[in-house]
Amino acid sequence: MAVSWLGAIDRASTDYIDSSLVQASVAFGVAKLLNALISLLQSVEVEVSMVVFSGSLGLGEVLDPFNDLIEDYSSLMKLSIGSLLIQKLLLGVVSDLFFKILLTLSGAVVILSLLRPSLAGFNQSVRLFAFLVFLRFALVMVVALNGVVSEYFLAEQSRGGIAALEALPGEVENVDVKGADAQALSALASQAEEQRAEREAVLTARLEELAAQREQLIEQQRQAESKLDELEAGMDTVERLNFLSRSPEHAKAIAQVGLYEDQLDLLEDERNKTQNGLLLIQREREAAQNPDGASGIMDSVGGTVATLVNPLALDALQEKLSNASETIMEVMALFVLRTLILPLLFLYCLTVVFKAIWRVDAREWLNRSAARSQEVQHV
Repeated sequence: MAVSWLGAIDRASTDYIDSSLVQASVAFGVAKLLNALISLLQSVEVEVSMVVFSGSLGLGEVLDPFNDLIEDYSSLMKLSIGSLLIQKLLLGVVSDLFFKILLTLSGAVVILSLLRPSLAGFNQSVRLFAFLVFLRFALVMVVALNGVVSEYFLAEQSRGGIAALEALPGEVENVDVKGADAQALSALASQAEEQRAEREAVLTARLEELAAQREQLIEQQRQAESKLDELEAGMDTVERLNFLSRSPEHAKAIAQVGLYEDQLDLLEDERNKTQNGLLLIQREREAAQNPDGASGIMDSVGGTVATLVNPLALDALQEKLSNASETIMEVMALFVLRTLILPLLFLYCLTVVFKAIWRVDAREWLNRSAARSQEVQHV
C-alpha cells in the first residue's frame, strides 16, 4: 500500500514510456521521409551509358525492394507507437487516486479479517486484495521490467540503429544521381523542409510550455519549502532529523517538497530531450543544404537536367540502401521486442504468479503456520 501511494515505480514507468515514444516517433518520422524520397526517385528515368550498353533505366526497378521494406517498417512503427500510447493510457488509469484508495481499503479489510478469531471472510478479503494488487501493479511492473531489460541489453543497439537511420536521408540525398526532374526534386525539398518546420514548431511550443510549467513548479516548491521551514522553526536538530517522531503534517510537508523536486527533475529531462530534437532538426537542415559543396540530389535542383549518369553513383546508392536494409530490420526487431514481445511475456509471467496465489487457501495456510509456530515453541 505504501508503494502504491509513493508512486516511484509509476513515475519511472511513465518516464520510460515517454522516452520510448520519443524514439519511436523519431524512427517513424525518418521512415516517412525515406518513403517520400524513395517514391520520388522511383519516378526518375536516367540515361545509362557504358561501353557495351546504352539506354534508359528506371530507378524504380532498383528501389522497389527497399521501398517495400520502408513501408513495412513504417507500419510497424505505427503499431509500436500505438502499443506505447495504450500502455501510457493504462498506466494513468491504474495510477489514479481511485485505485490507490481502493487498494488501501482492501488492505484494511484484510487486517480487520485477520483480527477476527474465526478468520471469517479472510479468504475472500485476501483474494480481493490480491486481485486489486494485480490490477494496480501488473502493468506498472511489466513496463518497469521491460525498461530495465531494454536499458541494460537493448538501449545501445536501439540508439545506434536510430542514429544510423536518421543520417540515411542525408546520405541518399548526397548521392549524385543526375537526370532527375528538377521541379519534382524541388517539391521534395520543399516538402522535407515543411516537415522539419512543423516538427520545429511543435518542439518550440513544447519548450515554452515546459518553461511555464517549470516556473509554476518553482513557485509551488518555494511555498512548500516555506511551509516546511515554518513547521521546523520551533524544532531542534534531533526533532527535525528523527523521522520516527515526525508528525503527519511534518512528514507530509517533507514529502511535498521532495515531490516538487522530482517533478522539476522530470521537466528538466524532457526539456533536454526537446532541445536535442531541435538540434537534430537543425542538423537535418544543414545536411539537406549540403554546406560542404558536394554534388547531391538537392544541389542539382536549380541546374539543368543532365542526360548522362555515372553508373558508379547508382552502385553507391544500391550499396547504401543494402546496408540500410540490415539496420532497418534490426530496428524493427528491437521495437517488436521492446513494445510487444517483452511486455506480453512479463504480463504472462505475472499472470501465472497471480493464479498460483489465487489458488492458495489463505485461512488454511495461516492456521498451518500458527500450528507450526506453536510446535516450535513447545520443542
